[in-house]
Amino acid sequence: MTNTELLETVQQEAAAWSRKNFPGQAPHHPLLGMVEEAGELWDAASSEDQLDALADVMIFAINLCTQLEINVAEVWAAREVFTAIGSRWHSQALSSAIGRIAHCYLKREQGIRGSQAEHLRGLREAMSRVFAVLEARAQTLGGDLVPVVFRIWREVVQPRSWSPEIESQLTLSVVQ
Repeated sequence: MTNTELLETVQQEAAAWSRKNFPGQAPHHPLLGMVEEAGELWDAASSEDQLDALADVMIFAINLCTQLEINVAEVWAAREVFTAIGSRWHSQALSSAIGRIAHCYLKREQGIRGSQAEHLRGLREAMSRVFAVLEARAQTLGGDLVPVVFRIWREVVQPRSWSPEIESQLTLSVVQ
């Protein structure tokens, strides 16, 4: 499969997985997940841990795209603009792009500083920047981002099953 097909597969499968595991999830939860995983990326010591965190940021980003009804393939293709102008890895670039997503998301929700369409364009552009920066970091680590994302999705994330019942049972068994 091509990288685009792999990402589209992850988007479809992750959408179903999220509905099953987190019904009624607030649309901003994947954004919080991106921030959480970016923190893990900055704390990761090994290349393997960094690649895992890059994949986790991407999986949350794909989930956010789904929540916002954004086609991940279009965002992935648009990242080439940022790659062409010299996007490279550094934590500030990732922070800036995620911050831009948060800005556009918040202003869109508040209905201020632009139209819904303008904020959606801003979200797409910022997500493309995130993809470009993550891809650049994966390359510096010797990895190809999309196959890593697909592997982490299929082998690590997708097999997980979360539910309030399971979570409360786990909590009770730990407490006892």
